[in-house]
Amino acid sequence: METMETETMGRFIAALRKERGLTQRALAEGLHITDKAVSKWERGLSCPDISLLQPLAEQLGVTVGELLAGRRSAPVPESEPAEALVSRALEYAAESARDWRRALRRWCLWGCSLALLLGVIVCGICDLAISGGITWARYPIAACVFAWLVSFPGLRNGVKGIPLSLLGLTALLLPFLWLLENFSGAPIMPIAWPVSAVFLGYLWAGYGLFRFLPGRKGTAVGVLLLLGIPVCLLINLSVSKVLDAPFLDMWDWLTMSLLALLALPCFFGRSPRLRFGEGGRL
Repeated sequence: METMETETMGRFIAALRKERGLTQRALAEGLHITDKAVSKWERGLSCPDISLLQPLAEQLGVTVGELLAGRRSAPVPESEPAEALVSRALEYAAESARDWRRALRRWCLWGCSLALLLGVIVCGICDLAISGGITWARYPIAACVFAWLVSFPGLRNGVKGIPLSLLGLTALLLPFLWLLENFSGAPIMPIAWPVSAVFLGYLWAGYGLFRFLPGRKGTAVGVLLLLGIPVCLLINLSVSKVLDAPFLDMWDWLTMSLLALLALPCFFGRSPRLRFGEGGRL
């Protein structure tokens, strides 16, 4: 349902409510919801949940079809209203689902933000109480700020925010690791540069696969799993050169074998796809 149609429905609900001499609170009490929800409907900011359509229509003295259309119905041929009502009902159900997803994203965004803020405050207070200053708390505080900056676009915008989160991670990962190196004095950057490059390349490759193969998610997952094998080899090579450690061990071979085994069903276990002809027939 378009935003304009949501606004049309909102104006229609407001007009019907006033015709029947109901306040927003009275209408809300009859539906067992808050008056803020009714206010959002009437301003076109959201639409009623699909489960509320029938009781809302009864309270306002109209049919569900009229409520969805945002106007009282005029006499029309018998074949037209059923098709129009089904179409509007499907659009309304889709809009209700989108409203639910937006609300869930808002709750996740606020929940994660508050949790990270609480972590910063608790770590700072504990460090001040124990050490008399900010010492070890610098690590979790920096990690919380980094996590919030990277996750914010994805939590706020859903799938559309994923590339922004990836851009944030690409821009902030090395500065974050450099900050940790300065806090600890340990030589982190010689390993961080190559490993971060490989890790970020893998994430961008995964995003590209799902972005450009939207109808073949099984194939995208399979390719991404197989890409994990050269990623593992490159990371091990970088670490072994810096730390003078063995290139591969038993756990590396086990990990690469598992990735290959998990990738195989993605290519050969795809389910048949339904194809529709004209008129929606199979």
